[in-house]
Amino acid sequence: MSFNGSKLDLPTDLHQDTIDTVKSTFPRLKSRLSAGQNERKPKVALVISEDHDDWRWAYQALFMGQLMDTGDEKWKFFNAFEGELPSDEDLSTVHTVIFPGSSRSAYDTSVSFVGEVKDFIRRLLNEYPHIKLVGGCFGEQATAMAMGGNVEKMPYNAERPKIIGREEIKPTDEFFEQAFVKRFMDNNQLTRDTFPSLVLQESHGDHVSQLPEGATLLANSASCGVEMFCIGERALCF
Repeated sequence: MSFNGSKLDLPTDLHQDTIDTVKSTFPRLKSRLSAGQNERKPKVALVISEDHDDWRWAYQALFMGQLMDTGDEKWKFFNAFEGELPSDEDLSTVHTVIFPGSSRSAYDTSVSFVGEVKDFIRRLLNEYPHIKLVGGCFGEQATAMAMGGNVEKMPYNAERPKIIGREEIKPTDEFFEQAFVKRFMDNNQLTRDTFPSLVLQESHGDHVSQLPEGATLLANSASCGVEMFCIGERALCF
């Protein structure tokens, strides 16, 4: 297969189904490879707070694979542990900023970037009302602390000092009142009685021990009082 900028040349021995699939995706492929594609502005920013290089790539693949909608969105990655955070120019075009996990604790003061990430989250939520925030693991805990909540080590349990593995989380009544949950239920013809179990793959030794003011608890579990929360329609953290 070759692409000369305007024309797609396919081998003649391809199966027809393959040819049909490639041709159906060609317009999107062309838009991504043609001249001027670098001028597209990022719509999603992923802020990495993990300074172990292997995990950096894993988080990029994990969140892009789960959250890309059409495949056309342009993402931009920032290594917070190297002092990289979205600029004002970046924030003028993105609609979502994602903060994934980290082996660092949100209360770690031994490295400067942890505090810088929390300062950035606070500024993001206070000064950029058009931008949504998604926080997972470290991202959840950093958001809680940035907005006035608290994060601590999980209560010591000799059999299970930290959570590693799958855990079922239990939605609160407020979870079912969220617009995105109602849309999901309507689209899939679900009721609260038929709503599927929520299971997260988790690895953490810290937990949010106090929600920030104005946050809404959306789920808890047998081991953790705060498994998911939101701040209005601006932030979703888990």
